[in-house]
Amino acid sequence: MKFKKDWLNKKWVALTVAICAGVVLFVLLSHLPGIIDAIGRFLHVFRPIFIGIALAYVIDPLVKLFEKYVFKKVRIEKARHLISVLVTIVIVLFLIVLLGFFVVPQLVESISSFVGNIGKYTQSLEDLIRQLSEYLAGKNIDTAQFVQISEKILAIIRDALPSSVQEVLSLLTNIGSHVIDFVLAAILTIYFLIDKKRIMQALRRLFQVFQKPSTYKNMTTFLTRGHNILIRYILFNLLDALIVGGVNFVFMVIAGLPYAAMVSVVVGVTNLAPTFGPVIGAVIGAFVLVMINPLFALYFLIFTVILQIFDGYILKPRMFSGALGVPGVVVLICIIVGGRLFGIWGILLAIPFSAVASFVVKEALEKREAKRSAASAADPLPDTSADSK
Repeated sequence: MKFKKDWLNKKWVALTVAICAGVVLFVLLSHLPGIIDAIGRFLHVFRPIFIGIALAYVIDPLVKLFEKYVFKKVRIEKARHLISVLVTIVIVLFLIVLLGFFVVPQLVESISSFVGNIGKYTQSLEDLIRQLSEYLAGKNIDTAQFVQISEKILAIIRDALPSSVQEVLSLLTNIGSHVIDFVLAAILTIYFLIDKKRIMQALRRLFQVFQKPSTYKNMTTFLTRGHNILIRYILFNLLDALIVGGVNFVFMVIAGLPYAAMVSVVVGVTNLAPTFGPVIGAVIGAFVLVMINPLFALYFLIFTVILQIFDGYILKPRMFSGALGVPGVVVLICIIVGGRLFGIWGILLAIPFSAVASFVVKEALEKREAKRSAASAADPLPDTSADSK
């Protein structure tokens, strides 16, 4: 039976499609837990592949850099690409080893020491809260509700934090259970980088076969622009987080503040999240320090404000100049919606998504305006001056 386009104009077709869509939606919602579980299993099985693709995507610009500038005199294209991949992998491994020798031991030591002294720190925080409530009571300020809330927060903290070093080591062991996935992902990353051109050629042929030339052209233009925005954002955001975390570590070491490695890692990682990330990092760092000495927390907060002003108004604008150009309110809306829908990943990708959406809307409007201008030029308004005489 042949499909007739005239059927699309029939009322029964629209009604049938609506009923089928409603049935499918009902079935999906009624089996939502099973569908979510199936998606989780699918992601678990293919996790090394997805991680390998993500790592290859982030590392590929460095491969291009070596291929274009460092080994440009190598005439054989395959050899030039292979050498660039191998040098890039060696550099990445060297950085990981360097991180393991200098940062990880200090980080583990800071976490173990903090957890081992958590009881003493919470007790000092309780004493601080009691002294503050007594001072406020002396000023005839009711602090009963403040004390109750503080006690509840402290109880939650005691229950949430590990109570011993053994629990920390157990937590690290659970994290280490994913090492196999990361090893497989690292191997896949190398293969993806080496075979990148063949993979891209296969994808291009696939899209060209199943798409019209105009659709394929528009799609490649969109993907190219989106890729340029996303990769620039990811690389500069990682660099910015590394700079902020490093400067914070240097300050804490010079100022003699404890747990410099642990707090600096928290500050650097949370700085990856736009808008709210630096605030969260400052709160966590100040909370850790206030249990030891309130003055430490005060010094840390003052420096964090100065550092975030420098980062937000000098460092980031120079890094991202001309790459995004998205209004702040649009970014904030995307962060809120992305966080509600996709959690931390939605927050991290809110800015590049808003930038991609911005240029898509801008180009669509420019095309519509161009068509309208062309139509107006082809069909000018009639001259009514002769009729008025």
